[in-house]
Amino acid sequence: MLAVVSASTGLEGVIRSRRFDWESRQSGLSQRVRARYERRNNIAETRTKHRDAVRVLLEDEIEDEEKRKRRKSIKLAKKQKRTKLRLKSRERRVYFLKEAGKKEKTRMRMKNKSKKREEGEKEEEKERRES
Repeated sequence: MLAVVSASTGLEGVIRSRRFDWESRQSGLSQRVRARYERRNNIAETRTKHRDAVRVLLEDEIEDEEKRKRRKSIKLAKKQKRTKLRLKSRERRVYFLKEAGKKEKTRMRMKNKSKKREEGEKEEEKERRES
């Protein structure tokens, strides 16, 4: 925003403008007024720089927050995956134990049947001997 002000409009227009272009200014003002405008330009530039710096900081903070969220979600996903795998392995163990238990029960039944059969055969032999 550059303002070119003629002497007829007065200082109001110049004071309202944030920056004052001294190269385009032909008539000479007092050194004090000139210093005021230069100071005003410097302040405006400083404000602009500060705004830009704040904007950059905010953008960086937003990016950092997004990175943190992404890292958190990745960690959470890994944790869920580990938990899922742990549960799966536990389920597998339980399943195998159940299967082993079933096999053991079946084996015991067969053993009991064979014992009963042997006992029955022994009793039959005793009965044959006695008769």
